[in-house]
Amino acid sequence: MNQPKPVPPHKNYVPAPPSPKHSLANRANSDFYSSPYFENKRKNSTLLPSPPVITMDQETKNFYFNSADDRPSNQTSPIISTVQPKVNVTMSPAPLGLRSSIHSQLRSLNVEDAVPFRVNPEDVPPRPTSANANLSENVLRGLKRLSNEALATRRGGSPVSQTNNSNSNIIGNTDNSLEDERQRLLHKRIDALNEQNNKLELKLQESTEQRRFAEQEQRQTRLAYEQLAKEKQDLQAKFDAQKRDYETMSKNYLEHVRLIRATDDDHSTIIDRLTHLKSFIEQMIRKAQGSRSVNLNRAVAIEYLKSYGLLDNFPVPERSLEPFHLNLFMEAMVMRALVDRFFDQPLCCVFEYNKGFSQIYDWMNSRNHSQAVRWRQQLCLMLTQDPETKARQDKEVAMTADALTELISGVYNGVNEGSKIRDICNKAFELSVAMTGIDSVIKPVSPPLNTPYNEEYMRTSLKSNPQGKVALVIFPGFKDKEENFNIGPKVWCY
Repeated sequence: MNQPKPVPPHKNYVPAPPSPKHSLANRANSDFYSSPYFENKRKNSTLLPSPPVITMDQETKNFYFNSADDRPSNQTSPIISTVQPKVNVTMSPAPLGLRSSIHSQLRSLNVEDAVPFRVNPEDVPPRPTSANANLSENVLRGLKRLSNEALATRRGGSPVSQTNNSNSNIIGNTDNSLEDERQRLLHKRIDALNEQNNKLELKLQESTEQRRFAEQEQRQTRLAYEQLAKEKQDLQAKFDAQKRDYETMSKNYLEHVRLIRATDDDHSTIIDRLTHLKSFIEQMIRKAQGSRSVNLNRAVAIEYLKSYGLLDNFPVPERSLEPFHLNLFMEAMVMRALVDRFFDQPLCCVFEYNKGFSQIYDWMNSRNHSQAVRWRQQLCLMLTQDPETKARQDKEVAMTADALTELISGVYNGVNEGSKIRDICNKAFELSVAMTGIDSVIKPVSPPLNTPYNEEYMRTSLKSNPQGKVALVIFPGFKDKEENFNIGPKVWCY
C-alpha cells in the first residue's frame, strides 16, 4: 500500500507562534520555533549529505550545526546548548522578514509585543537521569542533533533532509556499538562480581571454621573454669578453717607471751611519781614547822631521835642541833616509815606469803629468770584484781598514817596533817605495786653513812657541805638490778 507523500510547506508559510499553554515536553528545543521555513534541497552530485559544520555564536556562546547544502544563509540555525537546561524558556529572535507578521498575529490575539514565554520553575518536573549519562559530550551533541531533525520531520519541515538514510545508518551503527560496549562492560562487571562473590564465599567458609573452632575452645574453657571454680571453693573452705585455727593459736600465743603488768607504769612515770612523793613530804614538814620552826618541839624531837639511836653517830652534838637539823630528821623519819611499810616488801605489803614468795622466787630466778619474772608479774596482777586487796590496802594505809600523824603532831605543836599523811601513804602503796610489777623490781637503796658526797649521783639538802661526807639520808635512792633505773638519794653532808 502506497503511503501519500508529505506535502512540502509553501515558501510563504508562516508557522503559528507557540502557545504559552503548550506543554514544555513538546518543546525540547525552543530554538526550533525560530526557523519559519525549511526547504528540502538535495545535491545530486553525492549520495550522502555533507557533514554539518559546527559554529559558535559569539553573543550567546552557543554551538550550531550548519549545513551549507540545505540551509539558507538568511535563516537562523537550530541552537544546541552545551550548558544544563534552564527553567526559564525564551524565544530566539525570528528573521526580520517574519517579525511583522508575527507581531500582527500577536496583536490580534491581544498578546503583548516582545513578551517572552515564562515558565514557573516550581511547575517543571525534575528531569530523570538520562540513560546516556556515560557518553562523551560529542556523542551526546550528535544524538541531540539527530533527535531534533527527526522531530522537525514529523512536524512537516526539518533543517536536515528527510532522505538522509545514511545518517540513520550511522546512528544505528553508533547505537549498536554503544550497546555492544554496554554489554561488554556489563559482562565484565558481572565477571568481577562473580569473582568477588567466590572470594566472599571462601572467606565465609573460613569464618565458619574459625567460629566452630572458637566455640569448641569456649566449651573446653568453660569446663576448665567450672573445675577451677570448684577447686577454688574447696581451697577457700580449707583456708577459712586454717584461718580460724590460726586466729585461735595467735590469741593463745599472745595471751601466753604478752607482758603482764599490774599497772600501766613504766620507768618515766615511776620517776615522776617518786619526785612528787618527795616534794609532798618536804612541803608537809615545811608547813608543820611554821615560820622559823616556831611549832617545833625540840625536846620531843630529840627524845624521839635518841630512842631510835639516830643521834649516836651523828657528827653534830645534841646541844648544837639546830631546828633545820631536826626538820631534816623528820623528813627522813617519814620516808623511813614508808620504806619499811610499802617499798621494802618482797611482793606487796598486803600479800600474806611474802616470806615464802621470796624463797621460791630466788629459787626460780637462779634457774629460769624469765619464768620467775613472769610468775612475779602474774601474782602482782592477781593481787590488783583481788577484791580483798582494796580492804587490806586501806588497813595498811590507815595504820601507817596514824603512826606518822602521831609523830608529826607530837614534834610540831598544834599541827594536824592527818589527811595529807594519809594521801602520801596511798601514793606510796600504789607506787610500790607499780615498781614490783615491772620486768625488773625497783627497790630503795640508801648509801652508807660517812660516804663522800658524789654530786653526779646524790642530791644535797639545806646547809649541806658539798665537800663533806654523808651524815644523814633524807630520801633514799631507787634502782633495779639491771641498773636500767637509778635515782640518786637526797643526803645531808657534814
